[in-house]
Amino acid sequence: SIISCVLRPHEVPECIHKLAATVFVQEIRSPALAVTVPLLFRGLKERATDIRRKACTIVDNMCKMIDNSVEAVAFMPKIMPLVAKAAEEIPDPEARAVAAKALKTLQNLEADAMEAKQLNPDTVLALLRPMLGEGQPGPAQEEALLHVCKVASILIANIDFDPAAWDDIVSQTLAPFFGSVEEIGAKLREQCYKESKGKEVQEDEEEEGEDLC
Repeated sequence: SIISCVLRPHEVPECIHKLAATVFVQEIRSPALAVTVPLLFRGLKERATDIRRKACTIVDNMCKMIDNSVEAVAFMPKIMPLVAKAAEEIPDPEARAVAAKALKTLQNLEADAMEAKQLNPDTVLALLRPMLGEGQPGPAQEEALLHVCKVASILIANIDFDPAAWDDIVSQTLAPFFGSVEEIGAKLREQCYKESKGKEVQEDEEEEGEDLC
């Protein structure tokens, strides 16, 4: 239905109605956004207040299901101005409030994305070295470490924190030089995740550590 209405604009209102009734229960990532954003773009440009209102509701609900805010950055310039315009121009006060709520959610997502950090290989290497203990690595060991850090940097850029991928690259590359490295892959992945997410993860950990009396 979504692809069809992109090709047939007259189907946009009906598709918006259907999508607004959808309950999002899974994480939303770039492929899903690539399909739905063109529909939302058209829905937000409709004249009918109820369609624009529902489009804003969909935006708000979808944003709350995006775990990795960086994935939404590419789509924000297309959607955010229309949501902001709806928050200012829709005649109905209740619909304007819905648009304003969606705009706030988008702004929060954008702020999270701005805080997310991409880690270069040198930064990853600085995190990895202390995990290997004392001692000065030789040239071959340094080459292996640099390779791991380059791959890790690519994984971070792709927002890929799959444990298997991290364990494989660390164990396959470093085990011949450093022996047992079973725990290093998990530790490096966890540390890089924290560093890449920055303030967001730190605040979550502080909240979890509070003693609620």
